[in-house]
Amino acid sequence: MKDEVAVQQVRYEGIVKAMEEMSPQREIWYGEFLQRIQERGYNTDGDQRMPIKLADIPLRPDRPHKRKERNNGYRQAAR
Repeated sequence: MKDEVAVQQVRYEGIVKAMEEMSPQREIWYGEFLQRIQERGYNTDGDQRMPIKLADIPLRPDRPHKRKERNNGYRQAAR
């Protein structure tokens, strides 16, 4: 069991390293996405699109990109 955990930890660290290396590309993707939803909008019904105003787009947080915990992206309920 310890060997399997060690192998999984090495694999996980490799994935984290790869994700951190692609941070500059991720910033480009974010910018392209925000530009696209302002110009083209998003589908509301069939082929109808609704652009999003610049005022409705949240400001970028002043922190590095945060990885999601292993909870499928949902917040944990308070206990």
